[in-house]
Amino acid sequence: MQKTHPPTRTVNGKDLVKDIRSGMTDFELMVKHGLTVHDFNRVLGHLVDAGLITKEALQERQQLSDSQIIQAFVDFCKDHKLIY
Repeated sequence: MQKTHPPTRTVNGKDLVKDIRSGMTDFELMVKHGLTVHDFNRVLGHLVDAGLITKEALQERQQLSDSQIIQAFVDFCKDHKLIY
């Protein structure tokens, strides 16, 4: 019996980089470009390898994402009474 492979998905790297630079979130990027989390991370690696985005830009983006998560948690805590 022959193995079937999932269909290959083509992503326009320049469009993805443009969307990244526009400030779209990872989730928005994955939805727009039809990518799973695994595929998204793999594509980011290809973008770095192709020189379309730098590792530093990805690290900066990750730091921004982390700070947004912390801010969202702080805002949530202000709006809700937490029981410990």
